[in-house]
Amino acid sequence: MENKLPEEHIKIDRTKSERRFQAELRQVSFKDGEFYMNYIPSLNLTGYGDTDEEARHMLMDIVLKDYIDNLMHLPESDLYAELRQYGWVRKPFLTKQLRNIQFLDTNTIKDTFNLPAETVIEEKYITA
Repeated sequence: MENKLPEEHIKIDRTKSERRFQAELRQVSFKDGEFYMNYIPSLNLTGYGDTDEEARHMLMDIVLKDYIDNLMHLPESDLYAELRQYGWVRKPFLTKQLRNIQFLDTNTIKDTFNLPAETVIEEKYITA
């Protein structure tokens, strides 16, 4: 039986009184020279640090939180246009939910960051 990776998804709930963003996202981590990098390819967000923990903290607690906050304050048409540029599309019949149809494999990530072929890239799925 084939192991299927979780599907990345985002759920956006915006009412007059509440704004909620929930997501299951793919996060990759690797070392680039002296720095550790944590990257969410489907949103093109990166955090870095002297340790993997610092890089993860920067990505999750600073970069991603700021991105979500700014995203949720955009007019609805701009919000969806922003996400579309990274391959996010609305799910049929579930207009508040999106799925990502683009997938950057590890070789593409290595090319994007100009990493040596032997660079080890670790992947996991996170909840935001």
